[in-house]
Amino acid sequence: MHKLWNVLLYPAGLYQKLTDNKVTLVTGIILVGLIDFFLPDVKEAYKAYFTVLAGKTAVDIQFNIAAAVFVILLLGVIDVVFFSVPLYDVFRFFKKREGLPHRASAIKVMKVYIMSHFLLIPVSVILYYVFFRYITKNSSVPELILAEAASFAIMIWASAIITRGINVLYQFSPYLKRLTFLVVFTWGYLFDIVFNMQIMSWLLKIFK
Repeated sequence: MHKLWNVLLYPAGLYQKLTDNKVTLVTGIILVGLIDFFLPDVKEAYKAYFTVLAGKTAVDIQFNIAAAVFVILLLGVIDVVFFSVPLYDVFRFFKKREGLPHRASAIKVMKVYIMSHFLLIPVSVILYYVFFRYITKNSSVPELILAEAASFAIMIWASAIITRGINVLYQFSPYLKRLTFLVVFTWGYLFDIVFNMQIMSWLLKIFK
């Protein structure tokens, strides 16, 4: 079971090796921005903004390429910073109440969030092409329930990965370790709603 958790959530030793190096942080932010913009369907995203197949002129495509650089960077910053920094502040407050040392920093917490993508994205993309892309509002009730259950399972998995990283960094007591998951899951659920339904839609309006 311990080996399984190490595969699904990363080994604890990996989180202990995290540093405050800003170069790797910036690289991770850019990768998250690319993931947010292009996935789960790279082909459709490319066709929608960068080809004449979607009715774009050469000028439109040039504009969209420049806009994509800006949007990708902004998506990465908003996604990583706005998700991670509030968690860092909350858990730092908890740790101060314990009065014990820890190895956490805002940069390390952001890196934990970035790392979670590398486990989740391959599975999410496979599920999209095998199942999610065929789900519509007209799908059967069992299919809709299964889609919701799969999405919920991915959210739980993401929260579990981030929880393990935070618990390693903050070295919480057993009581706070259990509370960590509830905080991470609740914040992740709320942030996902705002990010996907509001922020993404606003930024995509930039494109021609």
